[in-house]
Amino acid sequence: MTNVTIKDMGFEAFKQELEIAQTANVTIGIHEGSGSVDGVTIAEYAAYNEYGTKHIPERSFMRTTFDDEVNNIQNQMTAQWAQVLVGKTTVYRALSLIGLRHETKVKEKINSNIQPKNAPSTIEKKGSSRTLIDTGTMLNTVRYVLNK
Repeated sequence: MTNVTIKDMGFEAFKQELEIAQTANVTIGIHEGSGSVDGVTIAEYAAYNEYGTKHIPERSFMRTTFDDEVNNIQNQMTAQWAQVLVGKTTVYRALSLIGLRHETKVKEKINSNIQPKNAPSTIEKKGSSRTLIDTGTMLNTVRYVLNK
């Protein structure tokens, strides 16, 4: 009789991570259900500022952050997937790190006082010349969401 010993060496765990990677993703932004202020959802308010309206100038904080960071995001993804491949992290942990980093970058962009300057009437109304920040609600609503 021969004894057979199977050495998995992490293959089953790797297969499981590959299955997870088929559908898992991360989104960064102001997600549905983030709330509203004075009858306007925070997502709508963010879109008005991102793209501009007749009375609000465009102050892109999502698109420009992505454009500025696309190479860094790709590099981080490559590094994180390499860690998944060798079993040093999981797909969910890798996506969470990528999401958290980009969430932070979007918040930094919002805090950067994007031009053009606020109109004098806006400054008087809110008591500050800082663009995109009034009460901080929009800033604090930017989140990454790990979609499993």
